[in-house]
Amino acid sequence: MSFYDTAFQDCTAAYGDSNLVVDCCLRVSKSPIPIKIVKNYKEQGQQDGCDLTAVVFTTKGNKKLCAPSNEPWVDSLRAKIDKRSQFCRNHKQKNRMCLNFA
Repeated sequence: MSFYDTAFQDCTAAYGDSNLVVDCCLRVSKSPIPIKIVKNYKEQGQQDGCDLTAVVFTTKGNKKLCAPSNEPWVDSLRAKIDKRSQFCRNHKQKNRMCLNFA
């Protein structure tokens, strides 16, 4: 079983306030996600029409991994991604570390 099989969590379509379909996490992974596979993240919550508050990490392979927003490892991973993104923007880096990050 691969990391994706154990960490990838169910997402479903839901209708938000404006009747737009959104993807929502139904469950979250308690297992830490390695930074080397993550390119970015976004937060999901009730304001998005979702029942579960979570952080949705997008991998380099464009898979969505859902994590609990209140876990220390999630805060640490978000901080590392923010730092990497800022570095790449500030230095206009095109090296391996900065490729494929949005």
